[in-house]
Amino acid sequence: MPAYIYGKAKLSEGFQYTRRSYVPIAGHNVIYNLWQKKGYREKTGWKITSEELIQDILKSNDDVTKYSVIIDSAPSLKAIVDLKEIHDIHLYTYVDEKTEKVDWSVICLRVKDIFYMDRLDNTKKRVFTEKFISNKQNEDMVYSFLYIHGDKRGWNWGRLGQMNGAWLYSDARKYFQKLLNE
Repeated sequence: MPAYIYGKAKLSEGFQYTRRSYVPIAGHNVIYNLWQKKGYREKTGWKITSEELIQDILKSNDDVTKYSVIIDSAPSLKAIVDLKEIHDIHLYTYVDEKTEKVDWSVICLRVKDIFYMDRLDNTKKRVFTEKFISNKQNEDMVYSFLYIHGDKRGWNWGRLGQMNGAWLYSDARKYFQKLLNE
């Protein structure tokens, strides 16, 4: 699942985003780093804010409001750009009680749609993912559930983490919440 850090600038017509670099979220990278910093040693639910995410990526105390972490949710589709800004990441991490090693984590990504364009020719996708002005004004949170393996498998994505998970928009989320609350 490709994620990138973008510079973010306020314009009169919205925000302009400029891609800076690739961000490895899984593996011994951002999620792992923040698990270590928070010092958890038992199974627990926990949260990574976008601010914490950006600070860990930048390794500085720069103004985090000038940046966003953005997921390309259609990386292999050459005619579609579908970009989602990470709002926060909620995790439930399972830990082996004897060894205190992490087995795996369920992840709930909360994102916002910030840019969508389709019917592009093959040369335009790169242009629209490197620099763009947000064309989505929807403030609705979109959810996706994924998982990562733990210590034995290097904190890497499970098969769903390869972006086979579904994005849950508010109508679908309400339907499933009703089901889960029965």
